[in-house]
Amino acid sequence: GHSPVEELPPAAEPEILGAPAAESPATPVANVDSAPAGSSDAPQPGRVVDAESAPAAARDMPPPVTGESPASDIPERSDLPLAMRQSLPPLVLNMHLYRAAPTERVVILDGKRLHEGESSGELMVEEIRSDGVILVAQGQRFLLSRLPR
Repeated sequence: GHSPVEELPPAAEPEILGAPAAESPATPVANVDSAPAGSSDAPQPGRVVDAESAPAAARDMPPPVTGESPASDIPERSDLPLAMRQSLPPLVLNMHLYRAAPTERVVILDGKRLHEGESSGELMVEEIRSDGVILVAQGQRFLLSRLPR
C-alpha cells in the first residue's frame, strides 16, 4: 500500500514544474524575436555612427556658443606655414576672458590688453571665442587656442 502513495508526489511535482516550463520557452522566444528586429539590429548601426561622430562632437563641444564662427575653417597657429609662424610675435596668451557680450571679452596677448577688433602691431584680434582667439596677421586668419595643444 505504500508504493501508490510514494508515486503520487513524483507525479505531482512534474505537473507543477511542467506549467512554468511550458511558459518559459514561450517568453524567451518572444524576446528573441523582438530583440533582433527592435533592440539589437536597429540601434547597432546607430551606435556605430554615434561612436564615429561622438569624438568629433566631443571635440567641438566646448565652444558651442552662439555667434561663433566654426572652428573647422580656421587653421590653428600650428597649422600655419613655417615662414609665417616665424614672422609672428611670440603670441603668448597671458589672459583670456570670454563673456557672452562681445564688448566684455578681453585678451592679454604678449602683455597687451586687447578687445575684439583691436590691433597690436600687425596682429588684429578678430574674435575672442570660448576656446581661444581668432587673430589676423598678414591677411591670414588663425586660431590661437587658449588650451595648449
